[in-house]
Amino acid sequence: MRILIFLLSICYTYNIWGQKKVTLEEQLGNTTIRILSYNSKDSAITGTGFFFIFQKDGVEKEVIVTNKHIIKGKKFGQLIFTKSSASGDPIYGEKIKFDFKKFENQWIFHPDTNVDLCILDMSIIRKEKQPIYYKSIPEKFIPNDSLWNSYTIMEDVIMIGYPKGIIDTFNNIPIVRTGSVSTPPKLLHNGRDEFLIDIAMYNGSSGSPVFLRQSPFRVNTENGKIVMGNKTTYVLLGIAFAMYDYSVASNEIRTLTITEAFKGQSSFERPTVRMPIDLALVIRSQKLNDFKRLLFK
Repeated sequence: MRILIFLLSICYTYNIWGQKKVTLEEQLGNTTIRILSYNSKDSAITGTGFFFIFQKDGVEKEVIVTNKHIIKGKKFGQLIFTKSSASGDPIYGEKIKFDFKKFENQWIFHPDTNVDLCILDMSIIRKEKQPIYYKSIPEKFIPNDSLWNSYTIMEDVIMIGYPKGIIDTFNNIPIVRTGSVSTPPKLLHNGRDEFLIDIAMYNGSSGSPVFLRQSPFRVNTENGKIVMGNKTTYVLLGIAFAMYDYSVASNEIRTLTITEAFKGQSSFERPTVRMPIDLALVIRSQKLNDFKRLLFK
């Protein structure tokens, strides 16, 4: 099982699979995969998925996480992995492609119709026994309730994905963007398990993992004291899925999935006079826990 080992260091980490020393940030960059879904080649949609591991009673289930709106109604799909060497190192420049039929049927949808999440069991891919390279995010990097209550606005975040489908095609690696938290994560934005971040969103960003990047020096929100440390840490804060969109013609602001906003699927009559506000809606990572009762039956 390929588990992303976070040693919470901004310098170097050593990988237990015998890899050369790599930075924590480089490991994060290998937690995602570009998803291509379509009914015909002319209707292809690009999205972002990331690798995640659920655990229960010593049993692990490894999955790919993305948004429902990337998968729903799609007959075909494609995932391209970086090839792994015999020693477990990535062979950048060499790739292994998986093509799927009945693509939607491969995924497990979140039981709440209002939660735009779905997962693909990696055993479907693993049974092909191909030497693929990736890193999975352990379940323990979902913040607990105590940590959620400590997060506030203006926290630094990074988002990893494929905006506009952009990717380092040769090396098969994603694009990393930085921003900040715009609404308190501990509060339910508009009564839903969501919050806002200040990062521009584009088609292809759907399903991007959003990580909170914590400075070694923090203020304890309970007593106001400064907490001193010597390491930068990361936690999985959520999954990007939608954005705010402004119509100049009607002077309206609406919430659209990223695919709707950039594929002309919204109800706006004049898409040429629409403009994004560069505020992204993010589903709290705690909603991933709802999949456990579906995976561990």
